[in-house]
Amino acid sequence: MGIVDPDALPNSERPSPAPPSIVTAAALIVRFFLDCLTRRMVASSLLVNALVVASLRSAKGARKINLRVIK
Repeated sequence: MGIVDPDALPNSERPSPAPPSIVTAAALIVRFFLDCLTRRMVASSLLVNALVVASLRSAKGARKINLRVIK
């Protein structure tokens, strides 16, 4: 028979994966903030567009639109 290393893991066991590196964590944080910034920009532009449409409609004599700002 062959020599077996007593500290070797059996074939069925796998070591746990390494924790994420600092670079990966930083990239995830940057991605999160960019996603939030993009959502805020889209929401802001939608609100501006709604206000422009409402002002154009009221200028043409159409019924007024009540807009609520959601925080």
